[in-house]
Order: sequence, then C-alpha cells, then structure tokens
Amino acid sequence: MLRKILSPDTCAACRLCCGFDCTDTWEFPVLPPETVKAMQEMGVSPKLTPAGTEQTFAAPSLQGEELFLCPMLSDTGCTMGEQKPFDCKIWPFRMMRDLSGRVRIAAAAYCPGMERYTDAQ
Repeated sequence: MLRKILSPDTCAACRLCCGFDCTDTWEFPVLPPETVKAMQEMGVSPKLTPAGTEQTFAAPSLQGEELFLCPMLSDTGCTMGEQKPFDCKIWPFRMMRDLSGRVRIAAAAYCPGMERYTDAQ
C-alpha cells in the first residue's frame, strides 16, 4: 500500500485486496523467506506452496463467493508492518509482463481507494 495514494485507514476499512475468491487465488502475494520467517515468529504458519524460489499461500478449495482472507489480516488491517510482501506494499499497483516480456505497471481499478483518481493521474 502506497501511503501517498491510499491512507492506512482507507485500507484497513476496506481490505478488499486481502481477500481472495475461487477466481483470484492466482493473485496471492509472493512471500520471500524473510516474510515467511516473520509470519512464523508471529505465530502464523499457513499452508504454503513454492512460487519460483519463494513461496505463496497454498490455494484452499473455495466455492462461489467464499473468501480466503490473508492470515495476516486483523480487524485493523495488516499485521505485517514493514515485513509485508512486495506485492502488498505496492498495492493498488501490480507489476506484470506483457506478451512481449516487457514489465508493465497496472493499477487495480476495483480498489475503492482509486476511485478518486483519473487514468491520467
């Protein structure tokens, strides 16, 4: 989450990006070893699966509108602090490769905090 774009209060009230349904488990964040270690030190040990040289959450079996909420999510928002995965730190932006392999940055238009911004901004 980029504080100049979204306030922590805005994100804590929404938490849309921290919940995944059966169609978007591919968006689970990539968890580097230091993040996994920090989670374990906080007493959280979710099921993980390899994601290249790192890990991500193992996709649970979800049906319809059922949600998997990030195990690091609390009533007041993320408990990871500075140990947040990169994917979460840059939300509502995402880095991806286009068909030619070039890295692109895209904005998640469905993020409610982005509603006040135009495409040009």
